[in-house]
Amino acid sequence: MKGLGFDIGSYEVKSIVFDFEKNKVIYFDKVKTKGFQKGKITKKLDLKETVEKIVFNFENNLETRFEKAIIGFASPEFTVKKQKEFVMLNQETVREEDLGKFLGYSKKGNFLANREIVEFFPLTYFIDQIEVQDPIGKRGNRLDVEFLLIDGPSFLLQEINDIFSSYFSSFKIKFSSLASAYFYTTEKDKDIGTLFFDFGHETSTLVLFSEGKCLEVKILPIGSFSLTKDLASALRINIEDAEYLKTRYGSFGSKKISKKEKIQSELGDFSLKEISRILELRYEDILKEIEKFLKETNFHKKLPGGILISGGGAKIGNIVSFTKEKTKRYVKKILPNEFFDSDQDYCEFSNLIAMLNLERNSFEKFTFLDKIKKFLGF
Repeated sequence: MKGLGFDIGSYEVKSIVFDFEKNKVIYFDKVKTKGFQKGKITKKLDLKETVEKIVFNFENNLETRFEKAIIGFASPEFTVKKQKEFVMLNQETVREEDLGKFLGYSKKGNFLANREIVEFFPLTYFIDQIEVQDPIGKRGNRLDVEFLLIDGPSFLLQEINDIFSSYFSSFKIKFSSLASAYFYTTEKDKDIGTLFFDFGHETSTLVLFSEGKCLEVKILPIGSFSLTKDLASALRINIEDAEYLKTRYGSFGSKKISKKEKIQSELGDFSLKEISRILELRYEDILKEIEKFLKETNFHKKLPGGILISGGGAKIGNIVSFTKEKTKRYVKKILPNEFFDSDQDYCEFSNLIAMLNLERNSFEKFTFLDKIKKFLGF
């Protein structure tokens, strides 16, 4: 069984084909994005052209067509809400319809007319104030459910639907960062207290776990592209050249770089120490936002699992050691290399791998949640 996934970003649209039996990526591609900036579609036809190019590439390379795909992206336009609802059971057995009632009410009653739910994640179930893993079939007076709802602008989701319906008969839109957070954190990570940090191009997503569940999610409107813009401004070069310098030569830890170390290239001569310091200044702003988030959630003094860093921004050199130094916490970088046949840094594909694997698992392990989604018409 094989799965196809897309990750829509402001800088690149990435795609992989994953072989579930081999547990390997058998094809991957990335194309510079057109028509999608800051989590919004700026030119629908341009974005469609980008997607069409990727579809053409994998169909020709693999000589096959896919009817189904998983579409993931994160946007500053997304909002994450944590809610708790209840239904009275009156000693009746809990049915799927009972869950559908309050989730359905949430879908209709708690969102503006111009927004739609992207995904929902049940977190905790209680029957008569006693926590249960799966409430179906259990009896009680009252069922309480705590869950996360991720919603986005209706027009944005509709345009994404319009583009991908031209190529696939069936597809699902996912909040890519949250999929990664659930996939790459272990049960121990989720239990002891861990922050998952998806360092994206224009957004960064923070997902906090403790006591076995997701407690909070926050989307920051800042990512690695902010570092690129600072580099372009300080060195007086264009954005494309700044992105090249960042990905090819950029690293943190300027204190350990000699002033004599230079880059000699077609773009000119640049100081590695200066490049590093420019990148550090903006990244430190992101780390301050992370500390602010941890203080708001009362986890600034207790985070045994530390910080797990993922996403394309994590490719910047020495990110782990620099983050450790500044936050005084345990830090680990997520590397999905086990799913590839080479030792390169493929962290920009981590979200895609997570989404596809969770989609496979959803059919094998989480049919209970699938039934709820089907009942609600997701």
